[in-house]
Amino acid sequence: MQKFDLNEFPKSSHQEWQEKIIADLKGKEVTSLNKETRDHLKTVPNYTSETAPSKETTQFIHETIKNGYERESWYINQEFNCRKPKEANPRILTALNAGVDSIKISVPHDVDFDILFKDIKPEHIEIRFKNATTDLIYNYFQWSENQNYNTTLFEGTFEVFYHRIDSLDERIELAEKVAEYFPKMSLVNVNGDYFFNQGSTNVQQIGISISLANEVLEELTSNGISAQKAANLISFSMATGADFFSEIAKFRAFASLWAIVLKEHGIENHPTKIHGITSTWTQTVLDLNNNMLRSSTQALSAVLGGCQSITVTPFDAAIRRANDFSDRMARNTQIIIRDEAFAGKVMDVASGSYFIENLTVDIAEKAWDLFLEIEFQGGFKANMENGNIPTWISKSREEAWEKAKSGETTVLGVNKFPNGMENKEALFAEVKKNRIKGLKLSDGIVGE
Repeated sequence: MQKFDLNEFPKSSHQEWQEKIIADLKGKEVTSLNKETRDHLKTVPNYTSETAPSKETTQFIHETIKNGYERESWYINQEFNCRKPKEANPRILTALNAGVDSIKISVPHDVDFDILFKDIKPEHIEIRFKNATTDLIYNYFQWSENQNYNTTLFEGTFEVFYHRIDSLDERIELAEKVAEYFPKMSLVNVNGDYFFNQGSTNVQQIGISISLANEVLEELTSNGISAQKAANLISFSMATGADFFSEIAKFRAFASLWAIVLKEHGIENHPTKIHGITSTWTQTVLDLNNNMLRSSTQALSAVLGGCQSITVTPFDAAIRRANDFSDRMARNTQIIIRDEAFAGKVMDVASGSYFIENLTVDIAEKAWDLFLEIEFQGGFKANMENGNIPTWISKSREEAWEKAKSGETTVLGVNKFPNGMENKEALFAEVKKNRIKGLKLSDGIVGE
């Protein structure tokens, strides 16, 4: 068989492609195909090697993404309320047997792990604690020691509210203990998804998250913890939204920017731990089934963006607590992406896409500018206290609502193709009954 050689095809210049587009538009302006992201970044219809970022830049981004691939596939996560361990245990086991290999749990500090983790082996899954306390961490370590588990193999995060520990000495002592007992688990998980679900843009989510993480990193390293250990103690959760290509570029941009911060601290080739979560901001109360479509594309963009673990929010989370069916649909979304679509088999599959490479660099540059602005004005904590960060997010939220209300932003099932057969009153009554809180893009549309 003759070897296939791409060089036998003639190459077309950027200008030739541009002329072809103009001819196909039959009189329309090329600029009519231009689009703008929520961060006011312009995208055009024609990207070629002539307009691509420098090879040095794209190679750095690719190498950064590649460093995050420490296992063949990403962790499929599901969240559980474990206030009643005896009831939570069988639900966790069901999920683990159905394909989940990462759990996020809310537990009291004195939880009985013998009951909660009956027939569960923490060494073989990722465990993400929701806002763990110092007492809970010591309890977990003591229980693990009694079970003869090797805690150096445990993966996940404790997601401690770090700055709510008033004493600096206590913060540093806890960091040292976690670094010693659980070297593959993070102490602090920066919840960038919180900012996004408040209405922030991608650039804001990245810039603000990096500022917070940098503040923690500097405190740890200036108080006797090595830069390498300090970096291991920090992980991130980032929400993934509806703009498919922008979301892929966002995760790539974020990883590369954090790598730059780490490099300034003398750390190179360090894997950035990013947990992707399909956003509640993009979910709707009306036409709930559309949320399954939204979460599918959002989960795929998180995979292609290089996330190490992912949570798919149940499609009915906008109106009720998840049930067995919506939990099943959420985890199966990821299983289908992994086992039937075979996504994640190629490392940094977006590398080489001129469009995504350009978008990655554009997002990174703008997010870096925001990070520097926050640093110049005193850092994350100072900008939270003086109201800058809340104000920036509020302005972005209001702008998004205005565009949704005017129809400039399409929200399927709400301002486009609404389901006229739906009982809106009943749906909103269920939201109120179940005390579901949270901001959504669709809040800006009359009737949502």
